[in-house]
This record gives sequence, structure tokens and C-alpha cells, in this order.
Amino acid sequence: MEFTILLGTAREGRRSEQVARFVEKTLTSEGHQVDFVDVRDYLDVTSKMGGAPLSDPIGSKWREIVAQKKTLIIVSPEYNHSYPGELKRLIDAAYPEYKGKHVGIIGVSMGPFGGARMIEQLQLVLVAVGALMPRSGMIFPFVQELFDDGGEIKDPAYKDRVINFIKTFD
Repeated sequence: MEFTILLGTAREGRRSEQVARFVEKTLTSEGHQVDFVDVRDYLDVTSKMGGAPLSDPIGSKWREIVAQKKTLIIVSPEYNHSYPGELKRLIDAAYPEYKGKHVGIIGVSMGPFGGARMIEQLQLVLVAVGALMPRSGMIFPFVQELFDDGGEIKDPAYKDRVINFIKTFD
């Protein structure tokens, strides 16, 4: 299968990048084609709130990516029980292109719920734009404890969890 992984936050020090890179590495090791997309590349991140609205050339580039890809995996932290604003702006830039696309969500948090509340809210948005959602999302709770200093995951069971998560796209 082909996957596009979207890292959905532009914040400095984001721990969700470790998760997104781990998912990318896992899928690649399983023989899948993976493209990695960072929300930072689609926003003017000079403002303190994570970015200005998308300019047309940037929005057009994102719409093209969504239109070409069959399966998208969003890796996003939970901020204040929800998803980052810059992720919402990116989703809104390609509203019609999500129709019929498989989109899975992986939540990341420093607490025990692993982004579960963010996943619930983001699923509502993605269903509204016509995305096809798997039965559930995947969570990475206590992210600050999951990776060693070199960025490697400490718990090998997460590899199997990622593999089982992508099976829900069938």
C-alpha cells in the first residue's frame, strides 16, 4: 500500500515527530511506499500561533497531494483536548479532495489518553469532508517516556500496533 504520513503540528519541540518517524520507519520496513509530509511545509509558521492561512500556491500543492494519494495517516498531538489549528487549516485547504480517501489518525500526548479526545474530534471533521475512516485511531500515551535519547522506541510492541492499525484500512 501507499501511505502519506502527515505530521499535524508546527510547534517547536513537538514529540509527535518521533511518533510520525517511527510510523514511517515501521511501514517502510513492511514494504509499504511512504511519503512524509510536515504541516510546517504548508504554513507560514512565523506567527506564534503556528501559522497564517494557506496561500494559494501552498494550498494548491496540498490539494494535489491529497488528490493523488489513496491513504493518509495523520499523526497529531492533543492540544487542549483537540487538534492543532494549523492541521485544521490544512484540512480545510483540500476539502473536496478528501472525499473517498482513507484517513487514519494517530494521537500523541504526554498524558494517559494518548490523544484520544483529539482523535474523536478530528474524526468528526474528516467524516464531514467525506473521508473514509478506519474503525478506530491509534494512541501513543506518555510519549515522553516511549523513546530513548536516540529517538528509538523503547517498547517493541508498538511496531505490531502500527501494523495492526494499518490493517484497519482494508
